[in-house]
Amino acid sequence: MSSAKRVHLQPIPTLYKIGIIPDRDDPYPKQNGVLTYENVLLYFYMPYRNIVKQFSEGAYYHAYNRGYNKQVIFHDKQDYATFMFLLKKYLDLDFREAKVMKSGEIVLIKSNSLVKDVELHAFSLMPNHFHMLIKQKSKKGMPKLLSRVSQAYTHYYNEKYEKIGSIWQGTYKAVLIRNEQQFLHVSRYIHINVSEILAELIKTGIVPDRDSPVSGLSLYEYSSYPTYLGLKKLNWLKTEDVLYHFRSTTQSKEARYKKFVEGKDARLIEDAIANTSYIEGMIM
Repeated sequence: MSSAKRVHLQPIPTLYKIGIIPDRDDPYPKQNGVLTYENVLLYFYMPYRNIVKQFSEGAYYHAYNRGYNKQVIFHDKQDYATFMFLLKKYLDLDFREAKVMKSGEIVLIKSNSLVKDVELHAFSLMPNHFHMLIKQKSKKGMPKLLSRVSQAYTHYYNEKYEKIGSIWQGTYKAVLIRNEQQFLHVSRYIHINVSEILAELIKTGIVPDRDSPVSGLSLYEYSSYPTYLGLKKLNWLKTEDVLYHFRSTTQSKEARYKKFVEGKDARLIEDAIANTSYIEGMIM
């Protein structure tokens, strides 16, 4: 655990002007319309810094990709469900896929599992992109998983929507997770990512209607957050490594993690930021 001291953060407009926050479509990342320093730091760190080309065995990575030219890649519930089916296919050791033989007989075929090569610790599917928190158990684990899932989903998508060619913005990107604080905050970033578009997803019926976009996160089926809260069971998702850090004698680890993600316990968030060494390297 880092013993880094709390750092003094410059005003956000200053960071933007001097180039610390990159100039993009929306230079000010928000959570429920509210600008937060934490989101600024994550926004700065994740997309363009520390993009990994070679992957290490036993390491954790934040992997992400989006549709070509920012196009939508998940249009309806079937699209989301298909992508999650592909994750299950390669990550669930007990997965069996029904196949119709020439004789007409239906048999259950075991998939070419990647359980020994890779673990998925968090994910979120958005209309035009995805985020994943992945642990490599072998050097080729993450490339194998994302290549197979992306190619299979492209085939499904092109057949359904009568398209041709890759639907992705090139090869996925991956950022090496360097410490526990970064590990926890990447999991939080992945789970709150959907909050900015939750209102639109409620309108389209993809997410059930609720009073608060943040509280509605637990209802979003196409992320790992409901599983972290104990509301859903996914055998192919690993939640133990993150939830381990939220053990307590007074509350369940799921309840404490919910407070961490939804910003209801400032101390949990501030302590993690104050002790996160990669932030010190970015803002002096």
